[in-house]
Order: sequence, then C-alpha cells, then structure tokens
Amino acid sequence: MAKQSLEEIEQLLKPIALAPLCENPLISVLTASCNYARYLGKAIESVLGQTYTNFEMIICDDGSTDDSCEVVERFARRDARVRLVAKQNGGQASAWNAAYRESKGQIICFLDADDRFLPQKLETVVQAFRCNPDSGFAGDRMIRIDAAGRRDCTASSTADPPSGWYGAAIVRYGATPCGLPAGSAMCLRREICHSIFPMPEGFWICADGVVMSLAPLMTPVIGIPAQLTEYRYHGRNLINSRRIRNEAPGGTSQIGPMGWELTREYLGKVNSVLVETFPSYDKCRGTLLGAYVQGRLQGWGGALSAYRRLLRAENFLTFRVAARWFWRLSILLPRPVFRYALSPNLLKQLFWWTVEARRRIFASSAPVRRAPNRTGYD
Repeated sequence: MAKQSLEEIEQLLKPIALAPLCENPLISVLTASCNYARYLGKAIESVLGQTYTNFEMIICDDGSTDDSCEVVERFARRDARVRLVAKQNGGQASAWNAAYRESKGQIICFLDADDRFLPQKLETVVQAFRCNPDSGFAGDRMIRIDAAGRRDCTASSTADPPSGWYGAAIVRYGATPCGLPAGSAMCLRREICHSIFPMPEGFWICADGVVMSLAPLMTPVIGIPAQLTEYRYHGRNLINSRRIRNEAPGGTSQIGPMGWELTREYLGKVNSVLVETFPSYDKCRGTLLGAYVQGRLQGWGGALSAYRRLLRAENFLTFRVAARWFWRLSILLPRPVFRYALSPNLLKQLFWWTVEARRRIFASSAPVRRAPNRTGYD
C-alpha cells in the first residue's frame, strides 16, 4: 500500500480535545527517586521556591537504600504540598506510575531527583497553556549544571523547542521534531497523561521516551524559549552508566524499539492505515542516525554504508538545515574530531548559537515570509 500524504494523515489523526483550564489550576510535580538523597533536597527546594504556589509535589521513592525517604519526610513535615510514596525498586516508569496515581493536578510536570526548576518555571508553564488552549504538551529549554550546582554554560539545545502540531509528519517520516522537550523539561495537560499512563514498566530508565513517543501524536507542542530547568550532569546519571545501558531491563539499547512499538500500538488504535504508513524501525531517522554514529565511533566497518543510508533517507530532510550540513560533512572528520563534535562543549555551543542567530536575523529581514516547511521540523 502506498504511503499516505501529510494531508491524508491529518484527516485520520486528530489532536485530543482539551477542557478549559480553571482560573488557578493545580500543578502536580512528579519525581521518581532512587538513591539520590544527595540531590533530592535541592530539587524539592526548587519547587517550594516557585512564584506559582498552587502545586503538589509527589515523590516516589523507588526502593532507595540511602536516606532519601528521610529527606522527603523532613520537607513533608514542613509543607503539606510535598508527599512521599515509597515502593520497592521497579524502575523509573514504575515510579512515575505510582506518583501519577496519587496526583490530582490539571497540569503534570516532571522533575528528576537530581535536577532543579528555576523560580518562574510553573508560572510560565501555566501561562503557556493558557495562551495555547488546544495544546497539551509544553517544554522549556534546559541548562546543564555540575554536581555542585554550577552552570557549565552548556544548554541542552541551542534552538528554541519546537512548537506546533507534528502528528502527521511523525507518522509520515518516523521522526519526532528536533529539540523535543525531554526529562525535567516536560509538562503535560492531564487529558494527555490520561492517555499515556500507566506507562509500560519495561522502561526501567528513559521513561520520558514514552511521553516523547506518544504525546506529539496526541496534541500540539508548546516550545517555551526560556531556560527554566537545570539538568544536573554529575557523571553518575543512570543513563550514562554502561551497566544500565547494556544490561539492565529497559536499558537504552532497548528504548528505541520499545518507543517505536508504543507508537505503532497507539496508531493502530486510531486507524490501521496509520500503522501501514508509519516507517519500519530500521528506516526511522533515529535508527539510521544511531547506526551511523555507532559505526563512526567504533571504526569504519559499516560506517560508510550507514552514512549513505542516512543521507538518502526521505526523513533526512526533517533535520534542521544546519544539522543536515553537519551530518553531510561529518564523514570527512577524523574519528577523534567526530567524537568531540558530538560531546557537549562550550565551543560547539557557541558555533550553534551563531548559526541559530544568523538564521533568525535572515528570517526577520526577509521581505516575504516563506511558507512553513510541510514536515514541520525546520
């Protein structure tokens, strides 16, 4: 069967309808924590210090063996908005499921136990949802901090998060928009959460992959350009652990196929034609890119053929223009330079900030505004 066009897909896949927000909506901040007592107090303090005060913070302790529960209980005695849910170790998705069951908010925000919100985060999120009443998925930009809480000038993205309805493009090209909010940057309306939770508990880590796979198929995205979240990189993050990546149930080597299968399952519930249009896993943009990067980092075995498959793929055009040029030229880079280019560093950040600034200057000075890219990714 021939693939459906974007216009045909849009007739089959519609955003979920959302109820109007009340005057002062309750926000539920969900945190999954396992042996992060060292950072958990700072995460809680960042929520208690918000300019928006109508919130609850539900922390699920996922079988910690340190004094994480004592940290939460100390804050809960001081402020009734903080609540503890304790359970046996079962992974991040399991902990989020337990916290979500106890939540009551119209808006759900996620905060990792080692991250922090800036004081205007919740207030800005409420304003964003008010200004975009049909959108149920919002996210801001994150900035990286080290173990001691010092900023290292490395933003998670140099461009604003994407905004708009991407459902049809995701189905057609098998690629989520670049810069999609992840982890502690994600916020959802409850109607969207109701269609996502309970999450499959096979996502031992990277449970935000469930949201990133499903939410853009259910609702338009709101990209908040401000940096409102601090992502703590301390070298012991679970996702950076080789054992977790390769051996743990739901390790990162399994996240891609699991997210792809979730997408197929949801599309099948909407309309079987969408499943037939959605690309196979080996042809999705993330799979093609991952195969090429892995090949280049490990040597030249298979890297050249993976490079050609990536550039010839239809969904290669869904990358931003600057990113497309980088990947085209990346085959010329020596392996140490290629590895360095993929790692977060200030020099790289300055380069991408310059590219993004030039793009905005030319866009704002153009005499005629060009029509939006039909893929919605540029």
